[in-house]
Amino acid sequence: ALATDTSGNLYAGHSSISSDIGLLKFTADGSYSTYAPATAGVMAWTSFKMGPGGYLYAARNVRAAYRFAQGGGASAGLWVSFPSGTLITDIDFDQSGALWAGGKNANIYRVLADKSVTAFPFGGQVYSLRVYNGFLYFAAKTDAGQKIWRAQISSGGLGTPEIYFDFAAA
Repeated sequence: ALATDTSGNLYAGHSSISSDIGLLKFTADGSYSTYAPATAGVMAWTSFKMGPGGYLYAARNVRAAYRFAQGGGASAGLWVSFPSGTLITDIDFDQSGALWAGGKNANIYRVLADKSVTAFPFGGQVYSLRVYNGFLYFAAKTDAGQKIWRAQISSGGLGTPEIYFDFAAA
C-alpha cells in the first residue's frame, strides 16, 4: 500500500513474507525513515490514505479501518470496525472528510468523523476506490464482469452506482 501527503511525502508499507515490518516515509529528496513500527497481527496493508487532521488511515482486508498516530512513531490502532463478515480492501476520503470503504461485500461503507458507519448496497468485490469531483469511483467485479463504476456523493450518502467503464465492451 502507498499514500502521499500534501507535502509530497510518500508512505509505503514494508513487510516480509509473513509479517508487517513497519511503515516507511520517503521525502521528496529521496531520503527515508521509519514512520511507524510494525502493527501486531498485521501481515500486510492493502490501502493507506492520508485523512483529516494529518492522520494516516489504513485497511488490510479485514472488517476494520486503522489509524496511525499523527506524525507517526507508533503502530496503527483500530479506528473503526465494520459488520461481521465484511472485508475492507481499499479506503478514500471525500471532500467532507467522510471515509469510504469497499471490499468483497454486499455494501460500500461510509464512516463519518464520529465513527458512525452507513452501508450502501453494492454486491461485488471492490478492488479499488477513489473519490474524485463529487463521485466515488470503484473498480469492482460483479456477476456482470469487471467494470469501473461511479456513484455521486451527496450529503445524504451515495447515489445509484452506474457503469463508468466496461472492460468487456472496450
